Amino acid sequence: FGKKIYLEAVGVGPILRESSRFVLFNCLKQIRNISVRDEYSREILSSVGIEARLEKDLAWTCDEIEARGQRTDKVLISVRNYNDWILVKERFEFKEFDLLIMQKEFDLAEQIQFETESGVDILDPFAFHYDELLKKISSYRKLITARYHAGILGYLAKTKVEILEISPKLSSLHHTQLAP
Repeated sequence: FGKKIYLEAVGVGPILRESSRFVLFNCLKQIRNISVRDEYSREILSSVGIEARLEKDLAWTCDEIEARGQRTDKVLISVRNYNDWILVKERFEFKEFDLLIMQKEFDLAEQIQFETESGVDILDPFAFHYDELLKKISSYRKLITARYHAGILGYLAKTKVEILEISPKLSSLHHTQLAP
């Protein structure tokens, strides 16, 4: 429609097929103002001939929470799949925990609940207003995550965040200056 398009602080990839690289280039070649939130995304765009500048995720523009939740000794864990869960158990120490699901992974959460002796609650971020979600996350001793957006929520909630670095985007988040 001849409208100007801006892409601000987006994540890109992974792009695995050559046909996907072709589509990516053709979709973005007319856009003159593109910024990405991590070096991995910038490298992907550069590899197909698209220039982008690096900016922090737009989540860092959110206001800080004012009140913290009642602190618990539990850990909050967010994983994408069962393999991530196995890696979290191998690499991190924790006893009591709850699960933060990010994309309605209820089957995975039920599987983890079933194999766990202690009571595990499921925290569904879509059931909360933003401020209440951050307050709830802030009540946990720490957040262990294999999910990018869960990590951002943890940082915004001022909770200690430990990241399972299983992808370049998570590594980028881990190594970014995180002060909004």
